[in-house]
Amino acid sequence: MTKYLVQWRIKMEELSIEPEMMKKATDMLFSAVEKFFEEGTLLDWGLFLDGQYGYAVREMEPSDLQKWLITVNQFVEVGDVQEVIGFEEAQKNIRAVTETMMR
Repeated sequence: MTKYLVQWRIKMEELSIEPEMMKKATDMLFSAVEKFFEEGTLLDWGLFLDGQYGYAVREMEPSDLQKWLITVNQFVEVGDVQEVIGFEEAQKNIRAVTETMMR
């Protein structure tokens, strides 16, 4: 399955400044994040220090990623999506290229 790094921004302008409404919105966000971890499609998730921007590492099929992006777009603005590969695959690829170049 394909891994993606998704960088996003919470749409702060969509959030209420009333503490009760803000708590409800953040509870919904964290509940969704926990669900994705439990499903195994979310490998990592975090916030940047400013509290508005963050990232997710998702492992899923491209069509499922698109559905997820459409679903979350009311709460977050997606800034960038990049397909990523892990260390072992990157190491194998780089070694193959360098071996080819040395011939």
